[in-house]
Amino acid sequence: EIPLRLVLRLGHRLVTGTPRMAEYYVREFGVHRHKIAVVPNEIDLRRFAPPADKTAAKARLGIDPDRPVVLFIHRVSPRKGAHHLVEIAELVRGTVPDVLFVVVGDGPYLPTLVDEVAARGLADTFRLVGPVPNRAIASYYGAADVFLMPSDEEGFPRVLLEAQAMGVPFVAADVGGVLDIVTPRQAEF
Repeated sequence: EIPLRLVLRLGHRLVTGTPRMAEYYVREFGVHRHKIAVVPNEIDLRRFAPPADKTAAKARLGIDPDRPVVLFIHRVSPRKGAHHLVEIAELVRGTVPDVLFVVVGDGPYLPTLVDEVAARGLADTFRLVGPVPNRAIASYYGAADVFLMPSDEEGFPRVLLEAQAMGVPFVAADVGGVLDIVTPRQAEF
């Protein structure tokens, strides 16, 4: 943490995605506010447009159109909440027995996740897709009924912008700049 603090304090400019993250750097690292530039993430709304037919979107990915899909697209690491996925799936499956958790991404926690899914007998509840080309990501959002972002750390999560653009409701941890990209009403939940 000492090298990070030095870089943040001695640097000429720090770019971050949301006002909440700017205040975090001021509060936690003593960065002067005038040195921080807020540059929000953006997405191509033509690329991330809701599908005309969710049933067809699921079918294209080989998913039963009647099966509820919870989507996780991220680096598969503890920082991004991958270590919470099995526990969350078990809780959701208690109420929605036919739920399918689709995990898109790669990372250091993927082998552990594979082992946990097998050890808890959840192979029918998970589809561990692995890495996919960025151009294919929208097809997964198009098949999702809910997007899940259980991150322990975030900045300005682009995945939530993509989910919102695709019309996919999401559940996200209150970390980083998440509250900066939701409405006040959404923040109540």
